[in-house]
Amino acid sequence: MRYFYLVAPIVVLVFAVAMFIKDEASTYTESTVVPVQTIATVQFKERQKAAQPDAISLLSQNEQPQTMHELQQQYDDYYALALELLHRARAGNGMSQLELANLLLFCQNATMLDFSDDTAVLLSFELSNDEQQMLIKTLDEVEKCEGFRGADYKHFDDENYTNEQALERTVYWFKKAFENEVTDAAAYLLGLHQADLITLSDTELSRGVRMLKSELLKPTVEIMSILASYFSSYEYSYAVTPALQQDPGFYKKSDRLEFEANTSVINCLKYKFYSTKRKERNYDCAENVARYGMWVQPELIPEIEAEVEKVKAAWKNGDYAAAGFEALLPLLNDTSNP
Repeated sequence: MRYFYLVAPIVVLVFAVAMFIKDEASTYTESTVVPVQTIATVQFKERQKAAQPDAISLLSQNEQPQTMHELQQQYDDYYALALELLHRARAGNGMSQLELANLLLFCQNATMLDFSDDTAVLLSFELSNDEQQMLIKTLDEVEKCEGFRGADYKHFDDENYTNEQALERTVYWFKKAFENEVTDAAAYLLGLHQADLITLSDTELSRGVRMLKSELLKPTVEIMSILASYFSSYEYSYAVTPALQQDPGFYKKSDRLEFEANTSVINCLKYKFYSTKRKERNYDCAENVARYGMWVQPELIPEIEAEVEKVKAAWKNGDYAAAGFEALLPLLNDTSNP
């Protein structure tokens, strides 16, 4: 199952992020519940004590999987996966260049967070099976980034950036993928250009729009996610994008890394069990987060679902303005961008 990403001015490069998404505001009080030693809690603590990842060993040329999904399945250590992608990226593979940028963003943010105490406490509550599994998968996925903790990210640079320049490092690899005609990379760069985080040349802009137009009627979920972040006028577009996956004909299938991690389930469960303002508890956080990519407060769901139906109908007709993506029109209607 695909989960979604952090949303921030720089690292919104989704669905992420994955990945981690901007927290919805919620009010909760400190819990007075004493954790119970459930089976899930014990399993969680055992994973915390697991040995460090084995020594890094890149796949030999003859063993290299053919797809990103296959490649990801070979690694429990995302630092080793990043080295494999770096090797392929430097050899000129466009998808590896794209995914190296995404993986570096994911793990750089994952290693800045520590929610193990929250997870251990929440696992002591009476959770649904799906809620429990989402918590555990989130923890497992983040733990795969442990090899990055304290690592020097400059090892993944081909230019002399300072160690913390995540945007510069990421844009470098996105531009490399863009040069290799990877449309997702074009969408990322157009989004950053729209947000004035980078400036594309007229030639780059024209080429990016050309690439985007070829995929726009049936985009990948990753392309739609970045467009929603930078080109949609709807306040909750970040929740509409993943919900559109329920329509089997809306998105084009893509071969991308999938990070089964979403800290929004923690925010949802805190609201569900701790909030003094809650009105009900009869919702499943895993179902909520899986559908919307992040925690959506129940009272917002009818509005968001109405927007989902509006976008679905308008997008299939190529009416991007009616879908709430008015900011796309200046690019698409520019006669200098065939």
